[in-house]
Amino acid sequence: MQQIKDVNVVLYDPNHDLRSLVIGILREIGFSAIASTEKPETVKARLGRSDVDLLIGDVPEIESAMCSLVSDVRTRRLGKNPFPIAIGMTSYPDENTISNIVDAGFDGLALKPFDAQAFRRRLTYFLLQRKPFVTTADYIGPDRRKEPGTPGADANCVNVPNPLRLIAEGVTRETLKKQIEHASAKLDERKVISSIGGIGWCASHLDEAIDRSDGTLAHRCIKQLNEIAMDIDGRLDRTPYAHMREQCNDLLAVATQLERAPEGPEKQDIKVLSRLVSAFKQGCNTDQAAVA
Repeated sequence: MQQIKDVNVVLYDPNHDLRSLVIGILREIGFSAIASTEKPETVKARLGRSDVDLLIGDVPEIESAMCSLVSDVRTRRLGKNPFPIAIGMTSYPDENTISNIVDAGFDGLALKPFDAQAFRRRLTYFLLQRKPFVTTADYIGPDRRKEPGTPGADANCVNVPNPLRLIAEGVTRETLKKQIEHASAKLDERKVISSIGGIGWCASHLDEAIDRSDGTLAHRCIKQLNEIAMDIDGRLDRTPYAHMREQCNDLLAVATQLERAPEGPEKQDIKVLSRLVSAFKQGCNTDQAAVA
């Protein structure tokens, strides 16, 4: 693993002393291409260039810029490489903060006060292996299921490149780029299939919201439906399902209509969504409906 020095590392933390500590650990292991910053804007610019192999970033208790950036990278709203190893550091191991880190798609977590030995072990782990990515209607990131083989979900898993291991083993940047492109294409395909299940979830819960006159649930479902529609729209032409463009346009129109409807969703809207789910499944030749 003589090439570990060529791994591009970006380290973000407002605390200068902690950054110095982490840099020391990274250099002890063998990393040398380390960009250290206290500005989230700098991290965003590097991720946008798609040349980051390892991201280590502070996640505060409040809304985190790092969580937003990692989520945008995983969904390819930022850059063209959704697969950098991402490790979040936080002083707040409460349920909400941990949930935000997990939902964003981080690969790992390091708690503060900092345990240098545990952090070294964490980095060593990623030099050897990486979890496959799983896609659902509203998540892309490492598969954290304790027991592999959950029914209906394995088909949505993708083995993604581990840039730390590949570069350390001497794989060229050009080869790594090709592996990223290949895995990204698989991810797009799996994500479209997962999102079809998400449309069904939204339709079912919108139906429930209408029956209960629950405006809060209806609003949440419509918001998610719009996010799913936009995600499918952005991926469809990069998948074998590009021929489903007409159905995708119909979905976008229905989602927009529901968002603007002053009286909220109606039963007829649910029927339209259900027909779209059936059309997508038939056109994509699948009956899979991933967890939403």
